[in-house]
Amino acid sequence: MQAVGFLADMVAVDLPFVSFRARASFIELGMGVQHPDNFETLRLYVNSEEDAARYTGALVFEVEGDSMEPLLRTGEKVIAWQVPEGKWEQVYNQVCVVAYDDTVTIKAVRENELFTRNLLTLYAQNPAAGFLPVQRQQIQSLWRVEEFFDRPKIRL
Repeated sequence: MQAVGFLADMVAVDLPFVSFRARASFIELGMGVQHPDNFETLRLYVNSEEDAARYTGALVFEVEGDSMEPLLRTGEKVIAWQVPEGKWEQVYNQVCVVAYDDTVTIKAVRENELFTRNLLTLYAQNPAAGFLPVQRQQIQSLWRVEEFFDRPKIRL
């Protein structure tokens, strides 16, 4: 009963959820993803309408694998906002969801050479997993991860 009273004072925001199963559909939608109708949604509760407006265009992604441990673990959910292609060069030292070729991955962007070499290097947090260079022409979309779905903000 107490939780119901607490939630009654909150504003609900339904966010599209890209789960393990939905990743292929996400890739098919490509760069223009804006609240895809074919995804499940997850409900987030925030304090005000102003807070709710901040989540416009955001998606929830489910983490898969151990390459980002201990920061992100399999099954955790993160909230991300799409970065317009014209601003990809400005992404540095951030955790991102990157859709490229037929892959969707969550990695840290630590080297951004899109201006000079058309190359974005994605790093795992887990030292055993290494890094991955991706050519600009392979990238379909880039999403800046700022929050866990149910934990405090992400910091590298």
